[in-house]
Amino acid sequence: LAEMKKTGSTGKVNVVVEYGTPGLGSKRIQIGKSSLISSGETVYGRHPKADMGDYKRVIEFAKWAKVNFPARKYMFILWGHGTGWLDQNLNASAGAINKGILFDDETNNYVRTRQLGEITRQAGYMDVFAMSSCLMQMAEVAYEVKDGAGLIVASEENMLTQGFEYE
Repeated sequence: LAEMKKTGSTGKVNVVVEYGTPGLGSKRIQIGKSSLISSGETVYGRHPKADMGDYKRVIEFAKWAKVNFPARKYMFILWGHGTGWLDQNLNASAGAINKGILFDDETNNYVRTRQLGEITRQAGYMDVFAMSSCLMQMAEVAYEVKDGAGLIVASEENMLTQGFEYE
C-alpha cells in the first residue's frame, strides 16, 4: 500500500483496494497520493466480519469497483499466499480442491483454484488478471481464468513477501 500511495490514483487511473487486517475485518479504499497532510486513503467501507478467503467476497468487490469506478480497461490483482498446485495440507491425494490463493488465517478459508474462474465469470472480463502470490502461474490456474482475462500475470516460483513492485 505504501508503494501504491507514492503515485496513487490519477485523472486517468483509479487504484481501488480491499484489504483485510486480522481482528479488524476488511477496509475498502481508493488509493491517492499520500503526503504529510493526507494518508492517501479515501475509505469507502469497513467490513468487520469479512472473510478474505471467500471467492464470493472477491466477486462482490470486483463488481463494486466496476460500478463505482467505471473504466475502459481493468487490471485486477489478487495479493496473498498462493499454493497453485500444492495442497495446503501437504496431502497429495486431496487433488485440486485444496489448491488456491488468498488464505484467511482467521477463518481458514481460501479461494480454490477452481473458484478463480467463477470470479472472472461473475465479476466480468478483466484485461489483466494478476496474482501477486507464489506458485500461481501454471496451466491449471490459467485454464480456470482464460475466458475472463486478456492477460494473466503471476509467478511460477516462490515470491518475496513484498509481492509486485507497485511504484
